Amino acid sequence: MNKEIKLLEGIYEQLRIADLVSSKADFSKRFLGKSKSYLTSMAARQRHISSDVMVDLSEAIIAEIRAKRDDRYVADRIALRHAMVAVNGYLAEQTIPPCLKKGAPSLPAQIQPAPFPRIGWMNSLIGIWQA
Repeated sequence: MNKEIKLLEGIYEQLRIADLVSSKADFSKRFLGKSKSYLTSMAARQRHISSDVMVDLSEAIIAEIRAKRDDRYVADRIALRHAMVAVNGYLAEQTIPPCLKKGAPSLPAQIQPAPFPRIGWMNSLIGIWQA
């Protein structure tokens, strides 16, 4: 199982235990914005998950946190924030150039810019911490 699939499976499991999703189909549809069979299919085929899917997941988690502002949902918000930390950690890692990662032998003559997913997720993330 590749890194992205493990991450998605872990987040799904966290949200399922917290009773925030009922199945992988529910998670795929509501949090990934994909078809009901997306996570199961991608795991079975060992496919790479794009950064856009991860950004969509982060945005969906943020929207869910915002929707659960009421004090009745403290436990839900905690579970969602744990999931958000995992997703945003993954996204942040994707933006660090390989030459700056731990164990890199030396800096190349010219540093290539890191691929950077949409920036909206960062603004959304900042927004929930300020609210």
